[in-house]
Amino acid sequence: MPNPTDFLYKRAPLVEVIYELHWELKAVKVAPDARIDNYFELFAEQFIDWAKKEGFERVDRLIPEDVPLELVPSRPLFRLRKSPDTWPLYQIGPGIFTANIIPPYNGWNDFKAFIKQGISGVVQSYPVSEKTLRFSKAHCRYLDAFDLSFGYQGDVFEYISNNLNLGLHLPQFVQDTHAVQAKGAQIAFDVRVPIDDPTDSFGFIRVRSGKNKSDDAVVVELFCETNGHKYLSNIESILEWNDMAHQVLRNWFDGLISDDLRSKMLPKLPIKSPEGN
Repeated sequence: MPNPTDFLYKRAPLVEVIYELHWELKAVKVAPDARIDNYFELFAEQFIDWAKKEGFERVDRLIPEDVPLELVPSRPLFRLRKSPDTWPLYQIGPGIFTANIIPPYNGWNDFKAFIKQGISGVVQSYPVSEKTLRFSKAHCRYLDAFDLSFGYQGDVFEYISNNLNLGLHLPQFVQDTHAVQAKGAQIAFDVRVPIDDPTDSFGFIRVRSGKNKSDDAVVVELFCETNGHKYLSNIESILEWNDMAHQVLRNWFDGLISDDLRSKMLPKLPIKSPEGN
């Protein structure tokens, strides 16, 4: 059942939502970390045919044809769109399927239906999938950028201190020595924590100094990942995990932002359920 409290912020800092589903590959000795998807060529042909029937007529190759596929495991090789520069989109490569969307974003209910459609396409297209396709990892990520429109003016630690509940600061001993200018500081911060619900999962917070288009920004990635068999054994379990991961990331984002920053994003807009309730 859709969560009746799901909502969107009218002015969200969202840049992209990325979903990945990985499957097992076979290690080969041609190079370190080289792995091969024995069924990829036939799978790609059949998935592209399936996608075109669903309206995804635009197919772009992302890796040159002369690059051996065993050297690029778990990297997208083909991108599929309904027309050039449109979203959402699908990507496939040896051992990987992704679904990606950028604003305008109508909420999780729409995007999870798009993900479900794509996973169904993978299972339908992969040769003898019930015997050969073994999912190994699911990953859901939200990428946000806090730029000038959200009050960022170049001092990353001041901005984080005032707007993001991360507890990060420039150490005092750094500030007190060698005439450090905090406004010129850059940040690269990662944390990975085990999650109890959903089980066999991890949550990640990544904070970087970066850009939103041409504007300086504090870029925040929140993502959730599982490699546990409990949620990867069949489509129904994968979809269950997807909903649970989304709930974790939504709660984390709401806890991340200060009340003042939240006020810049209001009002909250309720998300309709697939049934329109």
